Amino acid sequence: MQMYQSQADDIREGQKPAAIDIKLASGSRLNAEEIEYLKKHNPQALKDYEEEQRERENYKRQLRNCRSKEEVERVKTAKMGEFLSSSPYIPKDQKCAMLKKLLREVMGIQEEHQEFVESAQYAILPDEDEDTKSKKTDNSTDTISSEDNSRTKGEVTTDDEDPLETIRQAIA
Repeated sequence: MQMYQSQADDIREGQKPAAIDIKLASGSRLNAEEIEYLKKHNPQALKDYEEEQRERENYKRQLRNCRSKEEVERVKTAKMGEFLSSSPYIPKDQKCAMLKKLLREVMGIQEEHQEFVESAQYAILPDEDEDTKSKKTDNSTDTISSEDNSRTKGEVTTDDEDPLETIRQAIA
């Protein structure tokens, strides 16, 4: 019985690095046991993981400070743009490692973003910033053209105008 138990333990120990690699690649969080394993067997992977966790916490803090859903999307777009702005002059032997790291970072940020979008804090945010709302209001009153003003009530247009846009302008 002890022999089978020891074989099962050996198999679990052999599978541990692969399981940790899968979690790292998917941007998931590691538990305390997995972190301890990395401390002993792969300190560089642990250092990279801790850096990614700091990045996630920073992103989470930025999301909490957003004042609208629109701003949340801008923060995400800016963060993804940061990831993509790496130098094109990377030696080929380093590209694979950098792309794997980039994938882990993107997956982690995506996970944080999804958690925030599903939170109550996100649900109560307005869709647009107050600045955007005021600009839209100002633009809608200023953009009525002289052609629109000269049209008589009930007149049907035959050019390529969007009928929905015509209705929106008439309502405004």
